[in-house]
Parts: sequence; structure tokens; C-alpha cells
Amino acid sequence: MADDPKGTAVGKWLISNGAGEDAQAFYDQGYTELEDVTAEAIDDLIKKKGTAAKLKRLLAQSNKPKKSAVEPMPPPDLPAGTTFDLTAPVLQHADVEFRVPSALSVDRGEAAVLPTDIKPEEWMVIAFNSKLIYGYDMRGPAPARPREPVLYWKVPAANASFMRNEQDHARVTSSVTYTSESSTYVRAGFDKETASAGYAFCSASFERSHKERHARSLSRTRRHMVGFYQFPRATVFLDACTTVSPKFVDAVTAALEQRDPGKELESVMAKFGHVVPSEVLLGGQLTLTYSEETDALATEDESEEQISAAVSFKVGQASGGASFTKQTSESRKTAAEQIAQNTSFEGYGGDTRLVSTPSAWGPTVGEPNKWAVIRNIGITSTLNLLPDDLKARALQFWRVEPDPLPPATTRSPNINYRATTDGFVSAHLRVNVENDGSEVYGLTDSASDPKTCRASAGCHWYKDEHMWSGSLFMPVRAKEYYNLSFTPRWGGSVAAAYFQSFPLALGEWERLEPNIRYPKREQDGFVVARLQHAQDGNRGNISGRQSALGQDLAQCVASSIHWYDHSDTCIAAESFCMPVVKGSDFIVDFVPTYGNPLVEAYWIPIGASNKMLPLERREINKINVADTNGILFGYLNAGGGSDSAEGTLSLTVAENEDLKNPVTVTGTNVQYCERYNKFIPCNSVTAVVRKGTSYRAVFKVDAAPVTAVVSWVGIVPA
Repeated sequence: MADDPKGTAVGKWLISNGAGEDAQAFYDQGYTELEDVTAEAIDDLIKKKGTAAKLKRLLAQSNKPKKSAVEPMPPPDLPAGTTFDLTAPVLQHADVEFRVPSALSVDRGEAAVLPTDIKPEEWMVIAFNSKLIYGYDMRGPAPARPREPVLYWKVPAANASFMRNEQDHARVTSSVTYTSESSTYVRAGFDKETASAGYAFCSASFERSHKERHARSLSRTRRHMVGFYQFPRATVFLDACTTVSPKFVDAVTAALEQRDPGKELESVMAKFGHVVPSEVLLGGQLTLTYSEETDALATEDESEEQISAAVSFKVGQASGGASFTKQTSESRKTAAEQIAQNTSFEGYGGDTRLVSTPSAWGPTVGEPNKWAVIRNIGITSTLNLLPDDLKARALQFWRVEPDPLPPATTRSPNINYRATTDGFVSAHLRVNVENDGSEVYGLTDSASDPKTCRASAGCHWYKDEHMWSGSLFMPVRAKEYYNLSFTPRWGGSVAAAYFQSFPLALGEWERLEPNIRYPKREQDGFVVARLQHAQDGNRGNISGRQSALGQDLAQCVASSIHWYDHSDTCIAAESFCMPVVKGSDFIVDFVPTYGNPLVEAYWIPIGASNKMLPLERREINKINVADTNGILFGYLNAGGGSDSAEGTLSLTVAENEDLKNPVTVTGTNVQYCERYNKFIPCNSVTAVVRKGTSYRAVFKVDAAPVTAVVSWVGIVPA
């Protein structure tokens, strides 16, 4: 013990804190080391209460545990195949606990880090920071990372090709979509196909897919162009460095044991994500987005070229538009420059504070801590990560809803269109004033200027002829062309013309012979037949019958023509389209009542992904609501007699269940009068009706006897 009380550690502490006069008292009680001093000793030996309170506070602060200056224990050597939940607060292996470090230990220097120089434990950091262990929640207008990762990190083998160095050069790419939602997904690293696809247990993705396809089918569309300036660093092959999270497997298994597995599985998929890529491209990316109205004549290649040039202008790589071909017009180069000047970059990866200055932003992508996922490759449902038997059990509870059909789009006559999907083109022909008369012909084939006529309709109003309207309905295959060739002989107009998209995987056209009974087919399909006058005086009828309603051959459609100059009877062409349910015999009856009119008939099947429901009759003038997509069709038949028998049949639909604000989509009429030599006793109407809409067949008799028969065939996924 030292002879000087003020020379001890306690004495020095007391002196430095204004209590040197009490050093002797502490010394006398044997307190020489500060670690031995207690709060009770201070209360007993310090005379001044204020000084005692101060010393106790200082003593408490000095007794707080100090942070260790020793660096955290590094991860142990990690054997290949070891798996980790990177979101856990502490990782453990071989009885050693460790954390994912907050930064990489690679000495960066001035040069960018090569992916091949990064250590296994540092790849864990990159995986954590870039969130590549997460899938995507596809329910919203933009892809979102879900609450839980669907993947665990798996330490790759030393010689495993789990990544590829991509540090070759920056590149400019582009993509075009037709809705803002799909554009948002493309900006987040999806290609345009996966951005607009539908995924299990995610109904919103199917709605987005439907909207994209519908927008793309319009004759005039808004194109959303996305240009990319990419700094790729590495492609990571997730099958070589990740494995499915056991938590996801357990969650799916538990959901299948619940009272409503389908509902529970929807929650599980939202929690872990609906999709996951098989590869990701890491690095940095600047995106430029622009949209504009275009018509169908402008190609996607032109739009992609324009946005790519705008990106190049903005990053300073183009002089006069290096991305453009030599044939590009100066006006389009100017447009690209204007896009570059009037839009801003959005950044992913690197230091996003510098995106307005690409030359400064680019070098920051070299830091692995700032790598982002800039492209998702091989997108697949997260259900595909599960064992096959568990996946199959889960898919049993996925209630597959057919994509809703988009509304029909209007079409103009005498224009060549190309169908982006299978569908049906229809035309409703009407006279406007007396003396009007015209025809419309439906042409479709694979040529860009189609010549194959498969449907037709006519109308005429003059003196005693009262054929006010005509109707045409024709299937069109995806990628083929079609035209509504309109011939206004004396006036008149196409009151309504539509294309209704309906992806039915339509097969090849097959020529049919009239008056031959065809045995049942192994596919559902359509019979299309038309009648055309060949010379003055021609008249005749065609009808379509099939095995249905318990009858050997039930009549479903019929049409007739009559052209006779002497009596001013001028209905040159008519046609019908009849759905035929799989397994039904069918026949096209042709009855020429004078001369030899031209008759043509075709069969076209639908693909196996859809099926027709049994044919049903519909009550005339009654409102119905379609519980499936389907085909509504019917025909008029006028009886004989010296007085004129006349009637009309039209089909109306509405986007509601009570037929408010209905739209007449098609109509036809008949006239049979021996006195005035008018022999057009039968005609047909056909229309697509979308699920959830209301419809009615409106029948009016102007002069008896006229009857109407209307039928319905629903079409559902097979």
C-alpha cells in the first residue's frame, strides 16, 4: 500500500473530480483501486451529498461493459453444399456463430472487383444485399419483394460454375409493351413475355396479361418504350448456389391441411412470392421510359430503335443517333433527341444519387455492395421449387380462371388487318334510305392482302323490297390477315364492324361439300357457309344442321339469296356460321330454287385447350346473362304466301347483367312474297357474348308468318 493516499488510483480519481480532501478516508478504509469502490462506500465516506451523487454517477458510467475492440469472429471455412437462411440475425456452422458482414473485405483499389476474385462468404453478402434469395410478389402494379425469402443460400463447390463474369462492356437495350403495368415489370428486370404472363394463385397476373394482349390487339395503341443502359457485372445461376427454403415447404404443407387449402395457399404464395428466376444478372442499370400513341403500321422494331437511340443520346454515346440505321429519317432522329432531353433516368444499382450524370454513376457499379438485380432470367412459379408430389397436391387447389375476353374492337371496311390472336370478325350491314343496296365480303387467309372469301352479307331497300340489313360472322386465325370488303352498289353502310379476340387455337380451314352428311368430329369447331348469285335470276337457300337437342339433325342456321333485275330483287350474297359441338354429325343443306348460285362451305376446328358445351336453345326477346363465354346464333324463316312475310332478328348485348344501355351488334331480316317475286325466306345472325355480360335476341314480325330460332353454345377451358 502506498504511503501517499493521493497517489493511489482512487486518490487520483477523487482529486480529478473535486473530492481530494476525502482521499485519506478512502485510504484508511483500504480503497486504493477504483474497481473496489462501491456506491455504498461513497455514501459513507464523502461528506458533501452533491459530490457523492456526482461520484456515484461517474462510477456507474465507468462500470458499463466496454465494447470489445476485437473484430467479430470471421465465418469458419464453409463446406460446399452448406445452406444458410441469410435473413437470420445470426448464422451458425460447426458450433461457431457469425453474422453476414456489412461490407465486403475485398480490397477494391481503383479498379472494379472481378466476380472471380470474390470469396464464398462475400458472395453471401452480395446475395443478401441484392435480395436474390427472394422471389417476387406479382399481385401489384409493380413486382415486389415478398416478406419471406423463398431460397436459402447454398455454398457453391469450388469448381462449380455458379456465376459468369459479365464485365465486358456497357450496353444499350430496349423493350416495348402496351400497358403501363407491363412496362413497370420490364423496368424491374422482367422480359415482356414474363411481365405479362399469368401465374398460379395470382389472379392479378392474369388480369394484367389480359390487358396487355387486348391493348396490343388494338389498331391504334399506346406503346410504352423502355430503354436500358446496363453495366452488367455477373450472371448468377441460382440452381448452383441456392436451395428452396424449408420454411416455404413447411408453409405449403401446412396450408394443404387447412379447411380451405386454396385460400391458405394464396396467402403462402403472397408471403414467399409467386415467381422466382433461375438466373439473375447483377450490376447496375439506368432506364428511360417513354410512351406514345401509334397505329398498327408502326413496327415494334422501330419503337425499340427509337428509345435505344434516346438512351444513347442521353449517355453521350451517340452523335447524330448511332443506334439508328442509315435509312432512319432525320425526323425520327430528332424525335429520339427530344425524348432524351425531356425524360430522366431511373437507376438500379451503383450510387443512385448520380443517375443524372451517367459518366459519374458508371464507376460506382464496380463496388459489389451496390450490385442490383437488373435482369431476371428463366422466371418460373415458386411451386416448381417444391418436391413433385407436394407441387401436384398444391396445384389441385388452383382454380384456373380463363382469361376474360377483352371487349370487341371496331373495324373499318376495306382495310387489311392482321389478327394478333384467334378471333371473329363480324359486320352488320344496313340501308340508310330507300334505293340503298350493298354487300360486304369477309376475306381471310395468310396473305397480307387476303383474297379468300369465306363469309358475305347483303341488304337492299327499293320499292317493295325491304331487306333492311344483313349479317356476316367469320372466324380468323391468329397471325392471319382479314378484310371486310365493302361494296356499296347504290349506297348504304356498314352499321357496325368488330373484331372479337378469342384465343381458341383455331386449326386449318377444310373445304366442305354441300348436301353431304359429315360424321362426328373429334374436335369442336365451326361450319362457315356462304351463298352468292352467279347470274341474274339466281336464288336459293343454305342451312346448317347438326346432331343436337336429342334430334338426329337439328336445324341451327340458314341463309338465302335472290337476285332478279326484273323485280328489283337484289340480295347478292349471304352466309352463316354454326358452332358444332364435338361428337355431332353435321350437314350443309343447299337448295337452289332457281339457277345455280355459288355455294362454298368450310370447317375450322378449335384447339384442345377449350371445349364447347352442349347446344341449348334460347327464348326469344328474353334477357339472359352469360355465365361463360360463348356463341349466340339464330335464324329467321318466313313462310310462303301471296302476301309478303317479313321479319327482323337482331342481337343486343350490354356490359351489365340487366341489359342497360344495350348495343345492337348484328341483325338481319327476311322477306318472302310470291306476288312481288321476293324469295329471301331465311337468314342468320351470330355473335360472341363474353362471360358476365347480358344479351337478348330481339325478334320482330312485320308481316306473318315468320319464326325465329336462337341457340347458345358456351365455350370454356377444357
